Amino acid sequence: MIEPLEPRLLLSGAALVGVDFDSADGTFPINWTLVSDLTDYEDGLELNETYVANLVDESGDTRDFDLLISGFAPGWEVQSSIEASTPLPAYIPNHTNPLNDIGGSFHSSNSATLQWQDLEATQVYELYVFAADTLEFDQDVTIHSDGVPIVFNQAANANELFVNDMLGDSGSDLTTFAQTVIADATGQISIDISANNGIAGVAISEVPVPPGGMLSGTKFEDRNEDGVRNFTDLDGDGEFDPDDGESYTEPGAAGFVIFVDLDGDGERDSFGNGDEVQEPHGYTDVNGEYQITGIPPGTYNVIEELLPSWAATTPTNGVYTNIAVTLDVPVINLDFGNRRAGIFGTKFEDRNANNQRDPGEPGVANFPIYIDIDQNGVLDAELDLSVMTQFDDPGTINIDESGSYAFIGIPP
Repeated sequence: MIEPLEPRLLLSGAALVGVDFDSADGTFPINWTLVSDLTDYEDGLELNETYVANLVDESGDTRDFDLLISGFAPGWEVQSSIEASTPLPAYIPNHTNPLNDIGGSFHSSNSATLQWQDLEATQVYELYVFAADTLEFDQDVTIHSDGVPIVFNQAANANELFVNDMLGDSGSDLTTFAQTVIADATGQISIDISANNGIAGVAISEVPVPPGGMLSGTKFEDRNEDGVRNFTDLDGDGEFDPDDGESYTEPGAAGFVIFVDLDGDGERDSFGNGDEVQEPHGYTDVNGEYQITGIPPGTYNVIEELLPSWAATTPTNGVYTNIAVTLDVPVINLDFGNRRAGIFGTKFEDRNANNQRDPGEPGVANFPIYIDIDQNGVLDAELDLSVMTQFDDPGTINIDESGSYAFIGIPP
């Protein structure tokens, strides 16, 4: 079994990025950003949105961390320094950068969403939501990330400080209060907070990837179900040579999860403070490529999570068994082939009229292909199923979609 994560000190290179919900005339921890300094009503934002890019961490370094605040009623303001809460020392956790100046808060009749953006996809982070007020407060918090949503309540008396799901304590280090979460496939972590909120601040820090092994590969759509990814072999050498203009004729499949089954139970397990950190895994990108890092040395099964209407062609059942992972040699080309329920093909220019596609014969885009439901030899727009052959997608690397088509979800 996987042991729960233990509280730990922030490591070098993992300084907190903090935002204090105080007014412009208030005090705040060193190198934290005041929410009143964030950009308001910027082009592209709604009236009730505030945004900042490239926040500064406690070391004074600019980071690729962005924060979007949305949901508050238009024109919301933090309390002035006279109205702002000042948490009592007994409720402020220990931290290398003293948090005594964290304070301020604001109320809203609307719920709010604080969304961290531009994070590293599937990277582990430690997250903090601080709550305080000059009056009693009670708010619900939901954190959405790569794992199961984390839900907790923050309720306390005036000038007490709540940190995530616990009342702050001056006898404890800040890291004992951390919620450990993983950024989703888009590099985002969202925090939903109920109405009548008393938010005092938010902070985030990445957890350095521990030493470990790495594996990578590609998930592709195995349209002819032969277990290999086909390509235009222009020189006939059986090797894929993109520098020679060769391209894949079977596209990569994006948005799938590949994971390392550390405990061998066949499922992607969660562990940690709130069952929010999962076994090492990665997401396939627009080219079907994935990478998984920080894998403890050992021998494991590597598994793909299939989506409805997809079936594995290679490896059998979508599982590579007994893959040895070491610290010094990455595992590469661990590819997964899948097929979808449907009809697939490519319209191509048969230049030598031999009724088969030969190297160098291009796909032909923007032609209709249809299923003749009534078998009358004519495309009936209100009855037959039809699609247009694709143009090449410039966003995919070394893949030529020209002339390809697909019918998905065809009735029996």
